[in-house]
Amino acid sequence: MREIVDYMERQLALAEELFARLEEVKLALKTSVSGREVRAAVDGLEPYLDELARFDAWQRDILAAWGENNMADLLRAQPVSAEQDEAMRLFYALEEWQFRLKDEVATVDDLLLRCKKFIDYTVNVMAAAKVDGTYGPPGATQSGVSGRRMYEANV
Repeated sequence: MREIVDYMERQLALAEELFARLEEVKLALKTSVSGREVRAAVDGLEPYLDELARFDAWQRDILAAWGENNMADLLRAQPVSAEQDEAMRLFYALEEWQFRLKDEVATVDDLLLRCKKFIDYTVNVMAAAKVDGTYGPPGATQSGVSGRRMYEANV
């Protein structure tokens, strides 16, 4: 049981570091003019994601060894003790962390989508895509030289 508590404490410490790195990625996506800052932020995040994958593998191994399907069942099956109480507290803290992580990943995903749309828009402006056909009535002929509507010539 002490091994489980130790791993959960390390996983919670990793979670805080992971959130700090995710904040760096979000800041780079919001403020970066070039992709170098984003690349550096993502490179800084990758070791923490690798460590998180190792924790996940460890948890699968522990659950298989104890013959349980999930960590909550494993912890509840343990005899009542101070270590079990601590493990349950850490379990609920890690569960809350997982919900926060989902929110953070959704935010980063949204920022990446916005960056992609901005790049598409910039490429269309640089390619001088005509806009008039985009906003005309359905079935109207387009007066643009290229015959493309804006945003149809994306990268």
